[in-house]
Amino acid sequence: MIQLLFTSYTSAQNKTIRKKNEKYVGEWKSYLSDKTTFEYLKLNSDRTGIKAIGKTINGKDTILSENHSFLKITNWQIEKKRLILQTKHDLTYEPNIVYEVKSANKDSIVLLGDYFELGIYPSRLNKNSFNRTVKYINAKALKGDYGLITKTCLYEMELFNFEVIDDNFISAKYIGFNNIIPHLAGCTQDYEFVSNYIDPAYELKLPKGFDFWTLGWGNNSLTISFIDKNDKTSNTSIEINYDFKDEDKNHYLSKIQKGKEIENKTIYNNKELYQFTNWQKKTSGKIFYDNHIYVSYYTFDKDKEEVLKECISSFRYKN
Repeated sequence: MIQLLFTSYTSAQNKTIRKKNEKYVGEWKSYLSDKTTFEYLKLNSDRTGIKAIGKTINGKDTILSENHSFLKITNWQIEKKRLILQTKHDLTYEPNIVYEVKSANKDSIVLLGDYFELGIYPSRLNKNSFNRTVKYINAKALKGDYGLITKTCLYEMELFNFEVIDDNFISAKYIGFNNIIPHLAGCTQDYEFVSNYIDPAYELKLPKGFDFWTLGWGNNSLTISFIDKNDKTSNTSIEINYDFKDEDKNHYLSKIQKGKEIENKTIYNNKELYQFTNWQKKTSGKIFYDNHIYVSYYTFDKDKEEVLKECISSFRYKN
């Protein structure tokens, strides 16, 4: 009789737990500000699942299974308002995979814990920077206009027309875009970008021979680098930096304000020019312009600095 009562109690308790956990089962998404990248959480009824980052591109959802953010859940459970995950991953350290449940119902789950970012590889050194609260929406209940239609990658386009000015300089004339973001997404899906960026045509002066450009990107950033095509060591370069959320600018100016960076600012061609030495020990300078752009130079040859200052201060929009 006692054994029967105990069995009945255990069975009832398990049913209660199963019913309690049913609201967590499903596919959950939380879109970032670009409305294309999303946090992804899949919790199956058999206690397996996936925690990852996804993208909605060209009308299709893709879970970035090759990205460092991808965690295969081998077991999950709810315990004392905490979601506890057991995972398999390729990281070099064991991430914190316990999440505080702030609220939960059939349509949404709010979790406080660690969430990786695109373009930033997690390690013991930066692991504390990923902690934040995320509100997941049940994928079946999610409504809104999400995703991005990609266009031709910038690498496949003639972005600049180069014209000779004189024996020392050329002009680089940029074609411009009504929205450059689809062209960035056409090159890479490994980073988060803003949802829209109007990129008007502009031009600037470059040293003669600097009609070779390369691209680099990161989260909410794009860099166009000009170097002398005959200089294989890249001793000197000029860069147009798209800082879509002004994160680089704000970080640099805050370091000056906090005394962690020396403010070496001069007025050159009526523009504020910040001079500094970069991590490669190159003599450098930058000018911040409107529309989340700054133009900079880097060189080991100080004799070239005056010419480089003239070039980065020549940046102007054509309209």
